[in-house]
Amino acid sequence: SWYYYVASQEPTSNWNQVNFNSSSWSIGPSGFGYGDGDDNTEVSNTVSVYLIKPFSITDSDQIKKLAFHIDYDDGFVAYLNGNEFARDNVEGNPPAFNQGTITWREAEMINGGDPSLFWVDSTVTWINEGQNVLAIQVHNFNSSSSDLSCIPFFTIGRNSQSGSNPSIAEEIDLPLQFFTLILRLVQMERLF
Repeated sequence: SWYYYVASQEPTSNWNQVNFNSSSWSIGPSGFGYGDGDDNTEVSNTVSVYLIKPFSITDSDQIKKLAFHIDYDDGFVAYLNGNEFARDNVEGNPPAFNQGTITWREAEMINGGDPSLFWVDSTVTWINEGQNVLAIQVHNFNSSSSDLSCIPFFTIGRNSQSGSNPSIAEEIDLPLQFFTLILRLVQMERLF
């Protein structure tokens, strides 16, 4: 589950940091939005939704790659421990809670497409041993838009012994349509 906030005002400036207290935020499964049938957590019409996923890392020295896949409508900014590492279709540093996107964009997976891929540039300086947080602000074109979507995937590639068989963590329960994506991420562990 994720913590989420359907924005009616700016969140506090440390909302995307490890030390943020998200206890007043709502909790729901990934797949946030409304209006297009791909939402596990439905929200009301809005310009923006803020998402937080805390996670813990052990053996961070074994991490070799970080991949972020996201299916979204209309734009987003993603942060790892407060550092922006990916964005599309929204301006501002950071974008204001009531700022719409540059243009319309439709989610892809609902129509059989693939999520967008963004590689995290630094595995050394952005991942902490112990607690970490992935934070996303997803933005709509405007508050009267007919839909909004955010379905993120964060994958960690670790060093492994040659000859070992890659496996998918047992807590991951994916529909059949996602196996093609997972097969492309051989030797990688998806956290959520």
